[in-house]
Amino acid sequence: MEPDDIERTVLMGSARAAAGAGGSSAQLVVLRGLERGRVFRLEGAETGIGRHAGNAVVLSSAAVSKRHAVIDRRAPQAEIRDLGSTNGTKVNNVVLGRGEPRELRFGDTIEVGDHLLLFCRSEEAGLQPELDEIAFDAERVRAEAAALLKEFPELERG
Repeated sequence: MEPDDIERTVLMGSARAAAGAGGSSAQLVVLRGLERGRVFRLEGAETGIGRHAGNAVVLSSAAVSKRHAVIDRRAPQAEIRDLGSTNGTKVNNVVLGRGEPRELRFGDTIEVGDHLLLFCRSEEAGLQPELDEIAFDAERVRAEAAALLKEFPELERG
């Protein structure tokens, strides 16, 4: 992707989106759902996401399966896999197949049931991160928005 193909948007704060994430300090920030605003630090090689208390990331919602998905950070690039959840897992609005690994990059969004999570870098101070800037592919965003409007025409403004 050429630099001209990337647009930047300013959000609140100071963790920067970047490629990579396998060995880096990472976290999930809940953007939508019952736990909105919660931050889950990703520690260890694997992080389970689900409704059951045995997961590192517990999302209390009937739309989230007991063992919904797992993030594997052993490789140089972090990956997420859906564990056969009832309502599925999406990364940047793309549905994952059961057991299908998908590389994660800082700034990716993960939809788990009715929760939307942001995968981002942790700050060294251990405080809740603030987001400065996230790079994104404007054409990809436009295509995803067009697909959503086609699927849900009631979202279109008059």
